[in-house]
Amino acid sequence: MSGTVEEVRAAADRVLRDHLLGSKLYDTLTLDQFKALFPQKYRSSPLVDDIYDLLLQRRDEVRQVVEANIQGFVDNINLSRQVPNLTLADAIALLKSINEKHQLELAHERARLQELEKRLSQQLAWMDGPHAKALAQLSRAVDLDAAKDVHRTLVGLLESS
Repeated sequence: MSGTVEEVRAAADRVLRDHLLGSKLYDTLTLDQFKALFPQKYRSSPLVDDIYDLLLQRRDEVRQVVEANIQGFVDNINLSRQVPNLTLADAIALLKSINEKHQLELAHERARLQELEKRLSQQLAWMDGPHAKALAQLSRAVDLDAAKDVHRTLVGLLESS
């Protein structure tokens, strides 16, 4: 195979990052776009802001795991030890099989995302349904600042344990 181990590592790193991480430019919604997904009466709720923050936090955590996995894979490439006599055609076939595996994983994650979107839609429909009046009364009765304080306290306790 032509090319040094460093060239192969750089090429693998570039291909994996391009296909698995893509551009950060298009991978998230703005807060306004996110709020537009909710019925008008819920868009001003501070809970929507909290959900958005959790979404961004989770997305960043997943990206960090993927980046670490890519780096671990690339760091372990050693052509002389792991794949002796690897031809260019073999390397291409190997990368294609890796790509197929990742495509299957991506399809699985997209299915999970669709299921979550479906559940969210059902919950939003429930919130607009016959229980909306009871939910509105309950939300007026709940002190959101107190609920946030309790949430912060519980999170602090979980993180300290």
